[in-house]
Amino acid sequence: MSDYDAFAPVYDDWAGHMTEDLDFYVSLAAEAHGPNAGRLNARYSEIADLAGAGYIDAGAAVLDHGRWTATLPCLQGEPCTGDMVNLVRAPDGMRFCPTAGAAVQGVTGVCAGWSSGAYRFGTAMAAPVIDELRRQRV
Repeated sequence: MSDYDAFAPVYDDWAGHMTEDLDFYVSLAAEAHGPNAGRLNARYSEIADLAGAGYIDAGAAVLDHGRWTATLPCLQGEPCTGDMVNLVRAPDGMRFCPTAGAAVQGVTGVCAGWSSGAYRFGTAMAAPVIDELRRQRV
């Protein structure tokens, strides 16, 4: 059991009242489908810089030339579920599982099929970390 697992049962009681910034972050998230989506990524990057950390814009892996899209061309080596394209978004437009049901309190069930969007996003998150670990081993 990790420290986080031990904290999980009391998290809602501890953080439930911390809502003063909620409207601000919801408004930024709403822009994620709009032409100003870069503002949200810029904010995350600034926060990472303040913390002395790096920021990886993995969301770019599921965009079509910087624009939101529901589908992208199939990647080499991945299952191709459409006419040379894969769905990269859930029906709600926010999550990645193309067969997902409606989210309940922000949580969906297990994805029953290939999720190209999750694969692309996860790969984009992992690749720079793996590269850095390799660089440090040399």
